[in-house]
Amino acid sequence: MTGSPITASSGNPVRTPGTERLAGAQFRLFADDGNLCVEGRIDSFAVTELPAYLDILPPKTGVLIDLSAAALASGAALNRLGRLADAGVAVTIRGDEAALDELVAAGLPVGERLILEPAPAAAALVTESC
Repeated sequence: MTGSPITASSGNPVRTPGTERLAGAQFRLFADDGNLCVEGRIDSFAVTELPAYLDILPPKTGVLIDLSAAALASGAALNRLGRLADAGVAVTIRGDEAALDELVAAGLPVGERLILEPAPAAAALVTESC
């Protein structure tokens, strides 16, 4: 599956009592190459939205977060990504080595279904230097 058959965003939520924390949330979801890709500012609210979109995509669709186009905004978001992976969803976070090391230091629960992947440019540099 390529392109963007699903696009969702959060940025101008309806303001109701208790939702003030959502005012700064901005993220974009789209399906590409068998993954639900997430871009923008990813907070715990954004992560709680992912299962609803995964339910309408083909089985075994994973989640891909490319840190060149996304930022994980909180420890709560990291914990929720871990729970999503524990529920059987493959979650891949792609980025440069320093960014991935930072996530591990912040307590990202890396496991079999929560994968840290070096960015393609970084992987190419490692291959060239060998």
